Parts: sequence; C-alpha cells; structure tokens
Amino acid sequence: MPIGLRLAAVALTIAVAAALPASRAAGGAGSSTMVLGPDGLLYSWSPGGAELQPLPPVLAEIDNRAVNDLAVSGDGRLELVLIAAPPDTHAGRHPRQEGLAAVVATGNGPLPAHVLKKITFDGDGRRGVLSGDGRQAYVLAMRTPADAARNQLRFWIHEIDLEAGSVSASAQLDRPPSAIALDPRGARLYLAYTDRILTFTTRPLASSWHYRSPGANHGLYFRPGSEVLYAVRRDQIVMFDPKLLAAIPPERHRTMEDEATTTVRLPFSADSLLFSQDGRLAAVYGAGMDLAFLDPESSKVDLASGVFTHADGISAVRPFLFEEGPGALLIGSPPRIRHLPRRFPRPRRHRLPRQRLRRRHVRRRAPHRRRRPHRRMSHRTRRARRRAPSHWRAAERR
Repeated sequence: MPIGLRLAAVALTIAVAAALPASRAAGGAGSSTMVLGPDGLLYSWSPGGAELQPLPPVLAEIDNRAVNDLAVSGDGRLELVLIAAPPDTHAGRHPRQEGLAAVVATGNGPLPAHVLKKITFDGDGRRGVLSGDGRQAYVLAMRTPADAARNQLRFWIHEIDLEAGSVSASAQLDRPPSAIALDPRGARLYLAYTDRILTFTTRPLASSWHYRSPGANHGLYFRPGSEVLYAVRRDQIVMFDPKLLAAIPPERHRTMEDEATTTVRLPFSADSLLFSQDGRLAAVYGAGMDLAFLDPESSKVDLASGVFTHADGISAVRPFLFEEGPGALLIGSPPRIRHLPRRFPRPRRHRLPRQRLRRRHVRRRAPHRRRRPHRRMSHRTRRARRRAPSHWRAAERR
C-alpha cells in the first residue's frame, strides 16, 4: 500500500470533527456517533459513554466491514463511509477493483441513523471529503492490479453526486496524495504532495495551479469561517492566505520557494489538526502522546502537559471533540474513550530581558554654558582669520 494513501494514524478517527457543534454532535436523547476505530471497523459512541459500542442493528449492512475513511458534511446531515474493496474483485482479463461508498444519514433529526445509498466507483476509495451542503463528495481512489509485478497502479479523484447516487466526473492522477481538502465554497480541491500542494477545480474537475510548499505535507485543513488553508509539515504548521498572496508583486511571487504566508514552529512532529467549532482554537497532534493547542489568531502554540502522565499503559491519544463553550477538549485513548477536559490556558507573557542602551544611542544633556555676548568683528579681523592656518582657527574656537 503506498504511503500516501495509508490509513490515517493508528489510533482513533472521529467523524464529528470540526464540522459539527457539540450540541448537534450529541443529537437527541439516545443518539450516537459513528467512530472509525484503529482496527478499521466502525463503532458507535454515545455522549457520556466511556467505551466504544457496536453499531446499532439499523446499520448492520456496514457493520463488521473494513473501512478506509469516514467523512461528515458541513451541515452535519450526512456521513460518507468508504468501505475497503476486497483485493480479489477483478472481472475478466482486465483487472478491475470496485470501491463502495455508503451514504449514512445521521441521527440528528427525528429518524435514527440509517443508510441512504450505496455508490460504486472504480478503484478502492482511500480518502473522502464532502461539500458543506452535503450534495457532492470527492473520493481519492486507487486500483491495484491482480499481478503486483506489473506495477500498474492507477489513481483517481471521483466526484460523486450524492443526490443522484452516481459518479458525475473523474480525473486521473499520476501519484497518490497524502491528504485532500475542499475549500468552504466547494470550488477548489487541494491535494498534498511533497514540496507542493496541487489544486483542482470542481467545475470542471481538472488540475489547476499549485502552492510551493517545501517538505512533506501531511494534513490539509480549512479553519471554520475562513478561506486560509492550513497544512501540517511535520514540525511546522503553515498557512496560505489567498489575500496576502494576491498582494505580493508578481516578480517576487515567481521567485518564492515557499508560498506560505505564516509559519508556526511545533515542539514535536505532527500530522493532524482539529479545529474548534468557532475556529478560535485548534488541537495539534501526531503519533503517540504528543498534543498541543494552537491559537490561530496569534499563532501561539501551547504544549498540553496533562495528557502525558496517563496510567494503564496508554501510548497514544487523539483529540475527540471540542465542547461548546470556551474550548474544552475531549481526547480519546483507544480502545476506551476518556473524558479529559482540557482548556486552552492563558498565553504566557514572555518578558524580554532589559537591554542597556548603547552609548551612542544615549542622548546626554549638555551642561549649561553661559552664552557669551556677541561681539561684532571688524573687516580686518575677519580677513585675517580666513587667511590663518586651519589649526590656528581650531585653537581659537576652543
């Protein structure tokens, strides 16, 4: 399996992410949320629960099936489940691998969660994003031939019309990206590659320009209510602000090796972000117990210290959900969900050491001197002084 399309971190992937408010994520009484576990299977989590539970019987058709990714629409009505394709689904002489996407209606309304549609497409779906209105989905897919020695891998982006239940457009890729993101307007896709972030237009689905972003680009995210793109580059979080980039002169823009408008250093290697519902706070995390908080306004990072001293042999934690309010964060440690409320601390004020001013910058006040009365100089005296040597004139001035 290529590195770019591997399943995300080996811990927990939550489908409620940053798109849903905490009250809507909880839903009505007795409602639950689907969770993609570290083993690639779907589970159910109820608000206040401490453990993952099996899916309800109404979702039995997608239960106990390997899942590659789980995405939620911006309005919180729909969830997209990318079911892993079996490796032996080939037809005839030409290898063909069919992927399957299940569209699930969440239980936020009067009806419980249930499967609306099942959609097939070419290749095995590995990553997916949904538009804010829940009408379109974009899926990264790959096809592995039956004979691995052929080395004929194929990669696509499929645009799926969720209302019609079919693939409306497809574009072929030369290699798999490591992440995908859709802008808030649903007009452009962003694909993460090494040293660049490639863009695709959605009308039509075609390759467009790219951002120069040196290094390995991992997760791609949009801050809620903003068009600024966030990219995680191991020990950095970089931001691409289209308004700031448009203000740069074309001559300078063409020579830029890194088009990121803001760079934030991290104290550890990260690969993912989780924004709060209002976009004022983000949780930064990677493999293991590393977790930090990012203030997008000031670009300050505060390392979370309360999750490092956990007992019971826990070796990894993942942010679960930002609660409604001033930024309380719930984190999960598989296989159990642990409620560890974490609030973003007040930023520490780093006072710079006082520096002594250099002597040349210190403006000292000259001592008071009694002003001599002005004496008129005769014409002969003025002419004699002009003819005198320079060192004589300097001595007279003293």
